[in-house]
Amino acid sequence: GEVMKNTSAPVVFSDKVVYAADNGTLNVADIKTGKILQSINLGTPVKASLTVSGNLLCLSTCDGRIIGFAVK
Repeated sequence: GEVMKNTSAPVVFSDKVVYAADNGTLNVADIKTGKILQSINLGTPVKASLTVSGNLLCLSTCDGRIIGFAVK
């Protein structure tokens, strides 16, 4: 699989792992294969840890935005 440098600490949702990278992407990968299932361009890096509450994933970007995603 692809090795991403400078990523946030990953969080796990059932069979998926989610992490953000310095290149401004939020990535969702299959936990068993590592295959990227979805990549979202946030437009700015994420340096802080991702936070999970139930099925809500929250993060803060380097430009000061706080973003929440519902994860299925």
